[in-house]
Amino acid sequence: MNAQQWAFNELDIRRQEEAGPDTADMHVARRKRRQARGYSKKTADDLVAWAEEQDRMAA
Repeated sequence: MNAQQWAFNELDIRRQEEAGPDTADMHVARRKRRQARGYSKKTADDLVAWAEEQDRMAA
C-alpha cells in the first residue's frame, strides 16, 4: 500500500471513528496505525488532509 492508498484508507477509518464518541482507544489506534507506517503525526495528518481535498474535488 502506497502513501496515497494509506491516506484514503485512514480517512475512511477516521470518518467512522468520528461518527462515534471520542475515546482514548480511538487515539491509541490512530497512533498505532501511524507508527506502523513510520509516519509522524504531522505527516499522517497532512496525508489525510490531502485525501480529504482529493475526495472533495472528486465529488
